[in-house]
Amino acid sequence: MTPDRYEEFVRYAAAYVQGESVGRYGDPARLARADYFRDQDYLPEAIIGAGWACRILIHPVNEETLSETSEENYNESERLNGFLDRIVNAQSLQELGNHLDDFLESVLKKYYDFKDGVPVLK
Repeated sequence: MTPDRYEEFVRYAAAYVQGESVGRYGDPARLARADYFRDQDYLPEAIIGAGWACRILIHPVNEETLSETSEENYNESERLNGFLDRIVNAQSLQELGNHLDDFLESVLKKYYDFKDGVPVLK
């Protein structure tokens, strides 16, 4: 995970909420800042931004895509929610980045398409 990719990830969540592409600092809490992913001193801010973004993107998947009761959906929902635990417990930017890379590959690509820079649930 690069600092620019971190910023882009947080901006994806803000775009999902706002329904339109957002620029730098376009998220409500101003957490979409690559600088937060360049310096270990900003680990708390990076964790908050990543956790917020993950929660924003996980919620619709749980509520809409995985809403049908089944063991498979339950297990997938638990897997998705596990990202939040791993993110808030990250001890370094490297560890946080590894979790975010995994989230991008196994969640964002699986459940979302993009239209004009805005994630759209498949």
